[in-house]
Amino acid sequence: MEEIMRKTLLLLCCALLAAACAKTASGPDMDSILDREWRLGYHGDKPVIDDSTVTVIFKKGGSLSGSAGCNSYSGSWEMKDGMLRMGPFNSTTVLCPDTLMKQEKRFLQHMQRATHMDLDNTGALLIFVKGETKPMLFRQ
Repeated sequence: MEEIMRKTLLLLCCALLAAACAKTASGPDMDSILDREWRLGYHGDKPVIDDSTVTVIFKKGGSLSGSAGCNSYSGSWEMKDGMLRMGPFNSTTVLCPDTLMKQEKRFLQHMQRATHMDLDNTGALLIFVKGETKPMLFRQ
């Protein structure tokens, strides 16, 4: 009887350890992401243009907003079964220099093609984009 209890306890401990270490398909802990301003540092392998600020704030209830570098934008987001969906977006229509407008267009297109997000070991928010090899990297 004592041997059965030891084996049962060992199996229970292994199951608890495996559950604690397993990464869930739901993505990162959303409490560490929501209602915080995240600034884009790298858009794949390209840094953000100097003197431009690209941000996103994910809000409870599925809305988001931020600055695309020139114009403000807002839209919706959803995380379901580990998959991220964003958009459609509304934005202001301020005309800016061509380089900023290109960066903004690329950013908003990539946000709509996002597949999932995660936090890396430094606390940076990574948003992975379908068809891109490197994620967008955001910091607080």
